[in-house]
Amino acid sequence: MNVVIYTSSKSVKGNIVIDYLLVNKFFTENYSVSIIIDVEDKDFIKKFSSKFNIYLDKGEMPENLTNIDYIVSLGWGKVLKKNIILNANRAAINCHSSILPDYKGSSVYHHYWANCEDFSGATIHFITDKLDSGNIIAQSVFKLNFFDTPNSILLRASEITGPLLVEALLKINLGYKGEPNNGGRYFLKFNSKYQLIIYRMLNCFLKKVGLPKKIMPYK
Repeated sequence: MNVVIYTSSKSVKGNIVIDYLLVNKFFTENYSVSIIIDVEDKDFIKKFSSKFNIYLDKGEMPENLTNIDYIVSLGWGKVLKKNIILNANRAAINCHSSILPDYKGSSVYHHYWANCEDFSGATIHFITDKLDSGNIIAQSVFKLNFFDTPNSILLRASEITGPLLVEALLKINLGYKGEPNNGGRYFLKFNSKYQLIIYRMLNCFLKKVGLPKKIMPYK
């Protein structure tokens, strides 16, 4: 099986997941992997080029990458263009750091923290025309505690994403079409870290006294 992964070379999630895939014997023996990165990064290339082919994004699929079974968006930070997605013979999938269908949007681990939530997680879903709305293939949830930070939430979500990605590929190979991913909130980009802190303080207080929380802006 041929897999093409789109990731930012500086993505925390991307680096953690690819670290996992690098040492996962089942994955490396059953999948041929090429990684497309956003900017040239010598450290990233040195770290992963021993087992994976590394390419720099040029806006088009590299000509020598053919017969692609899966395209994976992993901490890419941008919406994959349709001309890229169409190269996937089996599926194009995204690794999202939330418990879909809720918490759609970018970098929502900040919003989990600011909204003083009890749980977060990670989801692998099919890519469709609508952002973060394709059917859910694999998902895992973890409990948050008061001492979590946005960064620790991202790290914890990233650590479970590697196993979820392997699970998702296996399920698709078996013909799994996923579960509906309808509804849920799409969180808007936050203005500043001070906005996050204010919402965090307010929501943790409201939660403690049993009053409805003041959720960050969403649509």
